[in-house]
Amino acid sequence: MSTSRIAALAAATATLSASATLGAVVVPAAHADPAGKLEIVLDASGSMADPAADGKPKIQAARQALTTMVNGMPDGSQVGMRVYGATQPPGRDTPAACSDSQQVVPVGALDKAKLNAAIGRYSPKGQTPTSYALKEAAKDLGSTGQRSIVLVSDGEATCSPDPCVTAKELARQGVDLRVDVVGFKVSEKARSQLQCISSATNGKYYDAADTSGLTSALQSAKNRALQPFSIGGTPVTGTPTSSGAPVIGPGRWTDKAPATGKTAKFYALKHTMPGSTFLVGVTSRPSAKDSQLRLQLKTPDGTSCGSTSPTASNNLFGRTLLTGALSSASPTSTSSKACASQDLNLSVSQTDWGDDAAGTPVEFDVVEVPAATNEGVLPREAEDATWQTMPAAGTPTPAAGGSGLPDATAVQAGSTSSFDLLPGETKFFKVPATWGQQVQAQATAEQNPAYGAGSYRNLSVSILSPAGGYVQSTLPKGMPDTGSGTLSNSSLVDDSGAMVGSATTPIRYTNGGSVYDRTEATSAPGDYYVAVALTTQSSEKPDTLRSPLKMTLQVATPGKAGEGAPAFAAGQRVKTPTGTVANVATGGTGGTGGTGSTATPSDSGAGSAAGSASATAGTSGDAGTEAGGAPREVSAGASETNWTLIGGLGGGAALLAALGTVAAVAMRRR
Repeated sequence: MSTSRIAALAAATATLSASATLGAVVVPAAHADPAGKLEIVLDASGSMADPAADGKPKIQAARQALTTMVNGMPDGSQVGMRVYGATQPPGRDTPAACSDSQQVVPVGALDKAKLNAAIGRYSPKGQTPTSYALKEAAKDLGSTGQRSIVLVSDGEATCSPDPCVTAKELARQGVDLRVDVVGFKVSEKARSQLQCISSATNGKYYDAADTSGLTSALQSAKNRALQPFSIGGTPVTGTPTSSGAPVIGPGRWTDKAPATGKTAKFYALKHTMPGSTFLVGVTSRPSAKDSQLRLQLKTPDGTSCGSTSPTASNNLFGRTLLTGALSSASPTSTSSKACASQDLNLSVSQTDWGDDAAGTPVEFDVVEVPAATNEGVLPREAEDATWQTMPAAGTPTPAAGGSGLPDATAVQAGSTSSFDLLPGETKFFKVPATWGQQVQAQATAEQNPAYGAGSYRNLSVSILSPAGGYVQSTLPKGMPDTGSGTLSNSSLVDDSGAMVGSATTPIRYTNGGSVYDRTEATSAPGDYYVAVALTTQSSEKPDTLRSPLKMTLQVATPGKAGEGAPAFAAGQRVKTPTGTVANVATGGTGGTGGTGSTATPSDSGAGSAAGSASATAGTSGDAGTEAGGAPREVSAGASETNWTLIGGLGGGAALLAALGTVAAVAMRRR
């Protein structure tokens, strides 16, 4: 490692605060580059009247897919729209036809009504002046900040110059612009031309043949362009007192943070199964530099059933993601019997530490675990994680990656996924895990000369529980040697690539009584979330590097499924935000009440036809369960930039881990 890298490493280690524990998700600081700008550029040539593979006219499929795309955009996004080939008659490449492009919605704060109205007016007519439209779109987006174009076309250009030449010229001029291209039922010749446009601008090319494929491609392109950290769920409004508080049960819910001070918001948790315990998590992206929420569970008569204080703090690379979870079986409970037999009140407040984050959108994820009928014979809470050898990597399957928990891309244990990652991006995946298993994730970045000398970007991987909150072990045992050091959840990236890994403790029913937050949150089976991120070069200024890292992600769930599983009363199952967990027979110490995989209503992900949060949020999948209804995606504000994950850095990892553990326990018991 060079002297300059060692110096940078030392500075990073010294600057990170004790509360920024390993694996925390961070967003660049408030003075960093504002949220990226996006212009949708649509081909309105006459061929868009032709049928798509599903028999619908291409224009009809495009309207449907574009409407889904726009309606799923987070509030505060900077978005505009341009069409080309929309006004001049087809058949001749006249000067008028080859400059036929209009900006129908200026780039600015997201106005879904205007964009949808423009989509409704979008109709096929003329020629295909792709090159002219690209040049004009680059002007529309201005000269500063992260700028992206999503180009949708169904054919090759009919006007000179070749749009591939134009894209290369824009790149040579140093225009910081990425063009993601969707080819809609195109010929080989057109595909080659469109792929050249995306390649020249460090964009990505997507093929689509029908309405579903186009919707999926546009969803992925939208996520790459805007890269929000999304939250989702059924909207609720907490009350200022416990009287009349809205009921939230297993599912996903959204509200806004209360004002700082003694103001709190209250929610009610009602047992749907006698003696059950709740795992409750909160996830948010505060705009404040430093902020802290206080979650408390109590019975109606004031008996404490646990508390936690997740924090978002500022460090070298930005503010950490605010996420944490607590169990009503917590050791801070003053009466476990009362907490299991009485309905509970959840109060959420801001502490006096840090800045006021009032009004910040927050997501609550609720898991309900039935009472074990064999608790006396269950294994004790798990110790620190021990890394298990990962299975041999298989052929990678492309996976888009989501922008938060609601739209995380579903992957299976033992799978290998491939995706691109740009500086400032975080991508979320989910994997089902059950009793007796632990979750492991290993992410590898390929060699890329663009990340050579002078690059101080950090790659990291973190794991969150079914209710949110970090659950990767701070210092897992048995981490392997990567050839350049011991595998950890965080590593600086250089031109030789990078490898990072994380692991949780085994999932056990008795983990709910742990004094450690990260162990406590592994007290339920369900979908666990893997977040892979690449930081920007600096939180002080925009990162102009637009060369994506080619990534592979391996996910595994070592351990015997169902070993040490609790037994439940007939008909009872664990209820999570993404579904109930099916019971399976086991040979472990827990008898026959174990669980296998998570039976989600449907797998969501950035590549799904439906968009994102709508596939998973707000339902437990169990009739009669108190849960949310239709979900929504919520933005944390227009001024925010991309989220990144960061853990400890190189040689400072052990120090940061120790400090982080002490700080986490201290905050947990405040």
